[in-house]
Amino acid sequence: MPAISHFFGITIRIYFSEHPPTHFHALYGEYIGKLISPPGSY
Repeated sequence: MPAISHFFGITIRIYFSEHPPTHFHALYGEYIGKLISPPGSY
């Protein structure tokens, strides 16, 4: 998936075709954060 940002060793990727709704992953080393926006907010 496309990386949309890199800062302080953190990579932000957008996932739009993995499963609905479109969501983001924040990757830092071995850690992964998943961020989901409420429908209609993007």
